[in-house]
Amino acid sequence: MKGICPITLKESDIRDSHIFPKFMYEYLSAHGGNRNFIDSTNPKKISQNGTKTKMLGAETEESFGKREKWFAENIFIPYNEKRLLNNEVEYGEEFFFYTVSQLWRLIYYNELISMRDEHPFFNPDYDELYELCSKAKEEWRVFLNDGKIPQHFSNFYIMPLNSFLSIIPSRYFEIEFYIKRCFDSNIFGSDTGDRVMYCKLPNMIIWGLLSDCEPHWCYGKKINVDGGVLNMEFDQYDDEIVEYIYHRIGVNSLMMREDAQNFSEKHVKKLYEKMSKSPNLKNSELGEILSLRKMPIVERPDEDTIILRIE
Repeated sequence: MKGICPITLKESDIRDSHIFPKFMYEYLSAHGGNRNFIDSTNPKKISQNGTKTKMLGAETEESFGKREKWFAENIFIPYNEKRLLNNEVEYGEEFFFYTVSQLWRLIYYNELISMRDEHPFFNPDYDELYELCSKAKEEWRVFLNDGKIPQHFSNFYIMPLNSFLSIIPSRYFEIEFYIKRCFDSNIFGSDTGDRVMYCKLPNMIIWGLLSDCEPHWCYGKKINVDGGVLNMEFDQYDDEIVEYIYHRIGVNSLMMREDAQNFSEKHVKKLYEKMSKSPNLKNSELGEILSLRKMPIVERPDEDTIILRIE
């Protein structure tokens, strides 16, 4: 299909592009005993390799793919499999490029679905936030197209989550499922004035500041445009960040529970049949998580407040 690539702004063959990289779904499949994924924007649609949409031109897709491959082989898979030597990895421009491309995709995609009123990410009625996202998206587009370093939106961080579960006093199905296997995106805003893109990947979070000011909270390890050495040991979770992660777990827990109520008994049976056909499910990461029976208490006292209670 011919169209205009939103990165190069030139005509190209427009591809079906993943919002989150395909390799992440392949990894989860290998460690989950099944290849069935559900998109919260369309819970009855089951996919085998994640959400895709017509988005990138052929050249841009190839450029993004090279950096995704580096991130997969050097950070994502070794970290999730706990085989990073000394928990460290040396990196160059590939990591910064992948980070920018991932956050750009999230803004672009969520603008599309917000326009369709399926799952609003941000609303043009919130002028300041909409303007920040629009400016960041354009700066990041220019960088991804011609390499010009972003002037105002270049502070990115990665927050490893392997130690996060150790601060929780007990094991809960929805919490472990979210930390280890869920994808999520939103914009974190604090009373201190921080406005930060939140990109939740399995066992890690990528944060992108929507300003050129110093952050008020610790968002993890800084991702430098010129490269450096990344140490993935991390356990400094500020209370404000923990509270926000709990909030996102609560949001996703409510969506899962509401989605489950909308499924017919026939549909649920079909899902279980697909999963049970895998001989590896029982001994997989997903199988272990599904065996957890304890559920957190999720309360919604009003439309804008979600409270996650754990013992």
